[in-house]
Amino acid sequence: MDKVNYMSEVRSDLYERAFETHKVRQNARIITIGRGLTGLSERQAKVVDISIAGAGLELLHCIGLPKHYYLMIEGFPNRIGCAEIYRNDRKVGVKFIAPIDEHLIHKMIRADYFRGK
Repeated sequence: MDKVNYMSEVRSDLYERAFETHKVRQNARIITIGRGLTGLSERQAKVVDISIAGAGLELLHCIGLPKHYYLMIEGFPNRIGCAEIYRNDRKVGVKFIAPIDEHLIHKMIRADYFRGK
């Protein structure tokens, strides 16, 4: 399994079902942990679509980005574990390690609405 993303190969009802996807424009941070737990690094991202099982992200660049990381969405305290399922230039698709609460998605949609996005 040296070149395969383990979580992208895991079979689960969470990953087999289709969930409603919502378009959003939320600033976020990707937090990665170094090899051997040697430290944290952060980079800016934008969540462009989201469901309870995953999200689409836009980044300035993907150089050095590992396949597993945490996503922190601006204005929300949750740290969401992610496993990358695709990477296309600056756009990245992720599966969430555990489903997020649908209430969180509705709060994001409302926040976008009140910011005029």
